[in-house]
Amino acid sequence: MIGMLNWYERVMLATKADYEGETLMWTSDTICYRPGGVGTACDVASVLDLWSYDRAALEADGDVLATIQAGFAQGSAATDALGRPLSAKALIGGADTQVPGELTSAQALRLLFRAQNNEVKMES
Repeated sequence: MIGMLNWYERVMLATKADYEGETLMWTSDTICYRPGGVGTACDVASVLDLWSYDRAALEADGDVLATIQAGFAQGSAATDALGRPLSAKALIGGADTQVPGELTSAQALRLLFRAQNNEVKMES
């Protein structure tokens, strides 16, 4: 989980990248789709929502698997930052449930992110 959080911080929170000899810069405000408008949460969902993308909370969690199991248990109130229920089918791939309803392992974790389309078409 720490690896996924590291990726999220490195990629999703990035503000610049080098591409074909140029340094491109941006802010999350310009690429992040916010269905509630400016000042609301980005449209992103992953198992990291169970810790609110908070490194200290994740590192302090003594049983990450139990947190995931509880977060995706039937009737759980776990949501993303926009208040939508988290979906194990959408966010966990190759889930192994040796005991019905109890996740024991997974092959992949998915992070869903909707980007804002700021394309400007110019007449030539």
